[in-house]
Amino acid sequence: MAPSTLPKTMQAVQVVEFNKPYQLNTIPVPSPTTDLEPHDPLVKVATASFCHTDMMIQSGVFGSASQLPQTASHEGAGTVVAVGSEEIATAAGFHVGSRVMCGLPLHPCGHCLDCLGPENQTQYCTKIAGHVGVTAPGCFAEFVKVDARSTTPLPDQVSFLSAAPLACAGRTVWRAVLQTGLKAGEWIAIV
Repeated sequence: MAPSTLPKTMQAVQVVEFNKPYQLNTIPVPSPTTDLEPHDPLVKVATASFCHTDMMIQSGVFGSASQLPQTASHEGAGTVVAVGSEEIATAAGFHVGSRVMCGLPLHPCGHCLDCLGPENQTQYCTKIAGHVGVTAPGCFAEFVKVDARSTTPLPDQVSFLSAAPLACAGRTVWRAVLQTGLKAGEWIAIV
């Protein structure tokens, strides 16, 4: 889908008021020419999962009234339909047409200890622009803007339905495994 063929509006499920049901609203599609920064792919969402975090957003635990309405879900998977920079997208391993699992951090600074430290905790960057589905528009929409640095290319054999919940729970477990420093052939016990 070329940027010129993208619709101008889309449907999104949003928190409009805390402690009230989500609402289906018509909102603008992020524009590839004005809304995407160099690290941003625009993803046509195929599947989005509902997580406990989404209940916390709905109840006002995360975010503030000034950020409403908020399109929730940080667990999404879909197809890249536009990119902010072809060069950056290619370096991240995807292009228009790639299948991806969306990531949570949106525009970490890349210079602080959280971004550059040995634990690579970009989600804790104090200068981050937002968190997809928490403080930035999320995957409960037809299209979502994400950050290439936290977006994962999906192999064809992994369905969007299987991938969406892995954007949170799967990454959490995978990160813990990586932090152990295991080498090929070593054992790990997961409780």
